[in-house]
Amino acid sequence: MKKELLSIENGMAGSAGSTIFRRLYIRLFHSDSMGIVFDDAHERKRLIQFLKGDMVLNAGRINFDGQNLLPEETPKLFKKYIGIIERDKKLIRSLDIEENIFLCAADSSRFFIGSHTYTNAIAELNRQLECNLRQFPAVEHLSQKERILLEMVKSYVEGRKLIVFSNISNLLNETELDEIFAMTLKMRSLGIGFIVIETFDEIIMKWTSEFIIIKNGKTMGVFDSGTADGNKIYSILLQGEKEKEKKVPHLNELLDEEEWAPVLEFEDVSAGLLRDFNLSIGKGEVVKIYYTDDRSCSQIVDLLNGGCKPTKGTVLLSGENYTAKNMYQAVRKGVCFVEEQTEQKMLLKNMSVYENVSLLMGEKVPYFWMRPRFNKSIREFLGQYLGPEDLDKKLSGLEPVYLQQMIYYRWLIYHPQVVICIKPFSQEDIHVREITVMMIKALCDRGIAVIILTAKFSDIHRIEGENIFLRNGKTIDEDEVYQFLYSEDGSV
Repeated sequence: MKKELLSIENGMAGSAGSTIFRRLYIRLFHSDSMGIVFDDAHERKRLIQFLKGDMVLNAGRINFDGQNLLPEETPKLFKKYIGIIERDKKLIRSLDIEENIFLCAADSSRFFIGSHTYTNAIAELNRQLECNLRQFPAVEHLSQKERILLEMVKSYVEGRKLIVFSNISNLLNETELDEIFAMTLKMRSLGIGFIVIETFDEIIMKWTSEFIIIKNGKTMGVFDSGTADGNKIYSILLQGEKEKEKKVPHLNELLDEEEWAPVLEFEDVSAGLLRDFNLSIGKGEVVKIYYTDDRSCSQIVDLLNGGCKPTKGTVLLSGENYTAKNMYQAVRKGVCFVEEQTEQKMLLKNMSVYENVSLLMGEKVPYFWMRPRFNKSIREFLGQYLGPEDLDKKLSGLEPVYLQQMIYYRWLIYHPQVVICIKPFSQEDIHVREITVMMIKALCDRGIAVIILTAKFSDIHRIEGENIFLRNGKTIDEDEVYQFLYSEDGSV
């Protein structure tokens, strides 16, 4: 009979007069893996805070590993027995791998005696988890996959009973995820439970036996991961979207076929890892580049933002040789970027919505901020979609969907020739991903070419356009991608 690991019934939480959770239900057993899908990134962050022991519920029945808990008793227990694995790194750079793993071991008295004891402990870990610590590089050289594997091993050594993954699918490619999944199976066989907090995608269906949806602070239902109806799940997640969030411009600047001309071209380009790469994209078109390794993506970005120059071949922008010394010069030439995690990297919190969106117009239009006519026309345009009453607000407190729109409106009014979107669908919030698709289409309607770089294979189906597949800097065909994704060793 399965033993219950975590149970929350009718959980409620709130702060500063607002309600975060009102009917929270979670039930997980030892050795099981359960998924949690949110429609709101804020609620996801607060649940992770709760599982970290950094927040308490105001009410509800809570049981952990057979022990009934008062809300105020959860922080101490959760900090000890729940491990959270997310984008933020937990390993200490100044310590070596063994010291990181065994620093807070559940039975720490047996580890810091000498190298012989380390050797025995490492051999025991290798026997239990088939993970040899001696094969890992120094902490500062760890890949994301290696770092996550080691954080899992560290949680196991520390006696954690529950491991929570928070949106790790956007950090890894498919084969790397398979290696992490294999480790979860080994740990589950040893009694550890897992919670997988992700968007509704392949990882939820593959890694869990069931998942719950949390929306508007409530657990909306429990679903079987193997039989869940995708259309039904998306209808639940998208139900009740604000009409304002759906408003995007449709500025069709369609060209006749005979007018088509390439905006950006790569002609047999080689640089570093990249070999004989070709690309051609015209106005208003979308090209999606799926890459299996981060270096392939970085090489393309560096060629466009001034990080490197081709060692062979030519990059053309509107038929002329293209070079840039830095990102600033690339933007001035009409090659712009939407980075991953746009809210943290591309918005200035001390400026208003209007100032953030119009920031670069001062570079394009002389004396822009002192010319009322330009400011008025842009305000009127933005006011149709972002809300005129919101344009002078600071960014704190704005919804993630609104923040995401701001980035795309920046390029919509700047009107570059090409926008490079780096992992644009990596957000946890399903509403943000939906508005991202709509805003990319708005850029295309404006006649702007869009290149999407993604390490997630399912993302290439979110929007129409040409597909290019890259592995180790070389273009491969779609059949080779499937061989890579589904071969046992991940090799083509």
